[in-house]
Amino acid sequence: MKKTAILGSIALTSLVHETIIHGGKKGIFLPIEDNPSIFFQQKEDGTKVISLDIEIKETPNSRYGSSHMVKASVGKANRERLRLDREQLAQATPILGNLRMIEYEAKDTGSGQDGQNQQGGDMPEEFDGGW
Repeated sequence: MKKTAILGSIALTSLVHETIIHGGKKGIFLPIEDNPSIFFQQKEDGTKVISLDIEIKETPNSRYGSSHMVKASVGKANRERLRLDREQLAQATPILGNLRMIEYEAKDTGSGQDGQNQQGGDMPEEFDGGW
């Protein structure tokens, strides 16, 4: 059975960030106030969530073989709250990465777990659905 996956990566360093060392380990700090595409919300059940808004656009003529690009996105509420002009909005919505679609042969295991990596599947090495 043929299946499709979309592979790619997100360059977190495309966002406003600082490189840090915390507990002896290297990392990056993404300040919410300096990244309008990152926002904090509290759900009705009290769960706190920090999210990154993204926009995915098709790039059918990409010379690098990508099928889509990923950009940071700033929702209307944040644009209005922060009063971002066009230049500020362009700076707040960098391209974060590119994606490409791949097809692979998957063995039908009859388990109904679509998209999960099964032992003995013919999924390409570069796609590890078991993460």
